[in-house]
Amino acid sequence: MYTVRFYFSLTLAVLSACTSIDAVCSQELPAGLQPTDAPFVSTETEFVPVDAMMVSRMNAPQFLKTPGFDWLPIEVAQAWSQSMLGLDPMSIIEIKTVSSLLADRGTTAIGFVVTLSEDYDPTKISQELLATPATQTIDGKTVFVLDQSNATLLLHAVTPRKILVASELMLQPMLAADGTGAVNDLIRDNAMGDKASQMLMSLETLRPMIQQVMDDAGDDIPAELSDLINILDLVDAVMTDNAMKGAAQSISVELICKDAEAADEVRQILVRSIKYGRAQLLQSAMQGIRGQGRMPDAQRAYLVRIANFIVGKIRPEQENDRVVIRVTAEIPIATTGVLVGLLLPAVQAAREAARRMTASNHLKQIGLAIHNYHSAYNKLPGPIRDDNGKALLSWRVAILPFVEQQQLYQEFHLDEPWDSEHNIKLVDRISDVFSDPSLPLPPGKTVFRMMTGEEIGVKLEGDTRFRDITDGLSNTILCMEVKASEAITWSDPTPLELDFENPIPQMGHIHQGGCHVLMGDGAVVFITHSIDLQLLQGLLTRAGGEVVNR
Repeated sequence: MYTVRFYFSLTLAVLSACTSIDAVCSQELPAGLQPTDAPFVSTETEFVPVDAMMVSRMNAPQFLKTPGFDWLPIEVAQAWSQSMLGLDPMSIIEIKTVSSLLADRGTTAIGFVVTLSEDYDPTKISQELLATPATQTIDGKTVFVLDQSNATLLLHAVTPRKILVASELMLQPMLAADGTGAVNDLIRDNAMGDKASQMLMSLETLRPMIQQVMDDAGDDIPAELSDLINILDLVDAVMTDNAMKGAAQSISVELICKDAEAADEVRQILVRSIKYGRAQLLQSAMQGIRGQGRMPDAQRAYLVRIANFIVGKIRPEQENDRVVIRVTAEIPIATTGVLVGLLLPAVQAAREAARRMTASNHLKQIGLAIHNYHSAYNKLPGPIRDDNGKALLSWRVAILPFVEQQQLYQEFHLDEPWDSEHNIKLVDRISDVFSDPSLPLPPGKTVFRMMTGEEIGVKLEGDTRFRDITDGLSNTILCMEVKASEAITWSDPTPLELDFENPIPQMGHIHQGGCHVLMGDGAVVFITHSIDLQLLQGLLTRAGGEVVNR
């Protein structure tokens, strides 16, 4: 909760852009709620690591002066920020957000550079926000540790007016940044000027992950949109700008392509895709209008007019090696509402794609841990058992040292069951690697289940080795993302009772169309609910001798 409040206080100005409406109240804000009049000077490439994938810069005073800002609960946010952080958000000049993709960990590191017009003293941070101990020394620098329950943020005052706030994995790379890297090149090539905000993203790091998402989507992508996949090889970076012009808001999206020829191809692909999207939007909306006559016909005419209006607003234009889409909203409240309604499915799809990628990466980490476990013990991980063979703890506990959770592993009493008085207290400390962000589950639950049985996956009794999987590691499912009702406490060793004759209903329904499975060779595959039953059964057996054609 504090993480949300903290970020809200720092980005209070940003929210006004999302809720801009025509000012209907001429009353000016009190002096204490006015933004700083200090000139905006961007920190440019400062503290942007060489491996950064994205940076966004926000001109706080620009946002704070936009019409409609006075409708926001400024007093509440300011009071919380001053009492808990010792920071007046009205003194913020720039907020720069930097993120890096840590592919080997399947996560993203994030950091903020906050530039102020007044001196800031971090010793005024409330004890409620601080961890124990409250400070650390990193590379000779004093760092304040903000305990955010499910995450830790580190705060370092580079100067009294320049503050770094970052996740544990991000602070040192930010401090070590030397101005090199793809994103820093983008910053130098694309001046921010007097814009309210700017976002720059390099596809260099993201390209393999996006490609995997598209490959996983496969048949789910309509044929009319299949060309969109080609954009990935034609575009090097994405830039968005947001400028305020009186009561109007101007937003531009630029796709920075490999060359002018690539830009021309991208523009044509986008034009075709937008045309298809318009047709699909109209078809879907028209289904809700029934009958003939003056009113139904008028409703249809309105939908056509609005669809044409929106398409006209987002017309892609080529400018040398770039494809640019500019949208100016002169009636913010109406335009924002319409655009949000139209873009919501796309936003939801993007979020789902990101969640699918995270789930896939978590399974990959589990697969790597299983292989490392096998290398260490010459067997696949199974339940931790007592001297009488009774299963006490799950295979997930057994692989904790191989997913960088050695300390948590050592806290378990390995001679006690998972629900003993001691071990039950560790349930809520489930590693992220066992979670799927698309599915909110009770604390400590997971849908990543090992395939176990006499003929499938890992044997219920005795050791299973890779050499026992004679069907081939790439043709055998070890773990599956199951449906929510099959979720289990992550340390519970109870095996999944898979209905081999009809396993499809037990597959996960978290992601549209199918679920992720971990193959014996460590690959993660997205299989659809429409998969041939015999094929699925063949993939489940470890030594069935079936001929598998995937």
